[in-house]
Amino acid sequence: MTATNGIANGVAHDDMDYLDEEDAPLVPPHSTQAEEAVLGSVLKNGLSIADVLPFLKPHHFYEMRHGQIYAAMAALFERAAALDYHTIADELQHQGTYESSGGLLRLSEINLATPSAAHIEHYARIVLEHAVRRRYISAAQQVAELAWNRRR
Repeated sequence: MTATNGIANGVAHDDMDYLDEEDAPLVPPHSTQAEEAVLGSVLKNGLSIADVLPFLKPHHFYEMRHGQIYAAMAALFERAAALDYHTIADELQHQGTYESSGGLLRLSEINLATPSAAHIEHYARIVLEHAVRRRYISAAQQVAELAWNRRR
């Protein structure tokens, strides 16, 4: 196979459409929908973050921008500040993550994608489960690297 648009991970961009699922590059476990549902739930009902903040942390999010938004939400909640588009946007500015998180446009997209805040804990547990799985995979990869690197 030849590549006309360049090569990524040894596979031509044009050839990506012809790969079987098992041959496709592996993407770490995550659920963009669950991450958006957690954030959207907080946008719909700011106090809903209290249900998940004890166990869900910003680093559990796979998408960096989602972790940044959640960090801003958590900071506002911990200060007992209002949680809405503008206060979250201001906090993102304060933390220096406004642009990389997608700003107000991303917040509105997330809000529109979330019908209700009723199931925030369910979605937060999905986000956490995927974060734990990614951590296990990382640890297993480190162990495999140690096993391959024979010391002399």
